[in-house]
Amino acid sequence: MELNESDFLSNKEIYYMLRTKNYSKTKIKYSKSLPLLTLYKIFVLKTDVTEYKDKFDNLINKILIEKDKKEIQKIQKQEKLFIITFNFNNENIILIYKGLTSINDSFLNKFIESDEKYQRKRFKILPVINSNSKILNFLSKDNRPIMLAKKTETKFVNNKNYFLISINLYKNLIIRGIINKIKSNSKGFKFNLGFTVETKKEDNLKEELYASITVNNLEEVYSII
Repeated sequence: MELNESDFLSNKEIYYMLRTKNYSKTKIKYSKSLPLLTLYKIFVLKTDVTEYKDKFDNLINKILIEKDKKEIQKIQKQEKLFIITFNFNNENIILIYKGLTSINDSFLNKFIESDEKYQRKRFKILPVINSNSKILNFLSKDNRPIMLAKKTETKFVNNKNYFLISINLYKNLIIRGIINKIKSNSKGFKFNLGFTVETKKEDNLKEELYASITVNNLEEVYSII
């Protein structure tokens, strides 16, 4: 099922805190609201885990050959897709971003071309949460980053048409507990996620906000999945 991507864009500026170039010395961060990549499509894919890969591949292939051939040809030639999937048992949220090639970010390209060990250590999620739960609000206090790829099963796939980060949230008992906590507090629950690649002293670079998503109505999302 395809969702309306405009429903997952914030109607106000959300600022994410990112490392500055000299963060290792100064511990100073800077704020940024606009990501470099553009949210293109969002899908919910309901499938048994044994059938997921085939259905996912079919979905992506359909996107690459859909009706507007001029737009798709442009994407294939100029814009490799950046895809993040969150796997909730048999439900999967698929976020598709475009602009990966056109931004020509050398550090992101290095991340994409690196091995999985490097990717697990560097992929970082920045949550901004607004809920009725003090625990959940605390988890995102000061935009505290989550190194999710270190915590649960995460796969990285790089091919000609897209770069994929696939996160299995149900493989980690603690994360599963947090998800259940979120479900019980879904009324009025709003959150934003920023996606970046962590920089270290040897990189001599500031962090960039590569992608983001906003969920204004979590109850509606749960009604779908």
